[in-house]
Amino acid sequence: MSIPFTAAGQGVAGQGVAGQGVAGHGKAGHSEARHGKDFMSIPFLQYLRPHGERRSVHIDRSPDIEGMARLFIASGGRFECEELRTGDVSLTACKFGRDVAIEVVPNGPLVEAAVDRLVRKSQAFLASDPFPEEG
Repeated sequence: MSIPFTAAGQGVAGQGVAGQGVAGHGKAGHSEARHGKDFMSIPFLQYLRPHGERRSVHIDRSPDIEGMARLFIASGGRFECEELRTGDVSLTACKFGRDVAIEVVPNGPLVEAAVDRLVRKSQAFLASDPFPEEG
């Protein structure tokens, strides 16, 4: 799986359709059967080059990972992604404007495992949240 990163106004690389997110999936919380497994969508705010234009994308992951992600989002967190100039993908978990976890991997099949690690890190952060009252 690769994240469909694109510069503003250009075509989408990898899977997906512009404006629909990963693998043409545009609805948060919608499950689908993929390779015999149920997957759920996790919303990410994607930053596009060259000027940082933003759009919402959704990355399909297993229901347990999606559930952890929803808890982080409900606590005031959000997930962000962007393709770096190197072609790598930066995935970030943020809470109240602060980065609390980050994963950087080559765009492609390693992204799925990186999303899972990022969500698990965000869950661990919630267990030791030093600023729960901010926001």
